[in-house]
Amino acid sequence: MTEIHLFGSLLNRFGKCHDLPITLNLKKPAPLIQVLTWLDIPLDQVQLAMIDHQTASRHSLVAPGGRVALFSKEYPIFADWKKDRF
Repeated sequence: MTEIHLFGSLLNRFGKCHDLPITLNLKKPAPLIQVLTWLDIPLDQVQLAMIDHQTASRHSLVAPGGRVALFSKEYPIFADWKKDRF
């Protein structure tokens, strides 16, 4: 199972609709942007995404059994991650 972890206001807004972490049964890799669409998470609410503990773009692939972390706009991020903002 692929796990989706939410932080900041994403947790408050979307966590109420799902058991946490959110789990998806992906059969094959999917672009992160597609995963967000499936979960009804608007792109403009995500500041930083990480897949398997690595910063990721909206077009990065999420593999079956992977781990995704999504950080909201107000969530503080490290200075060296600013170039990786979503």
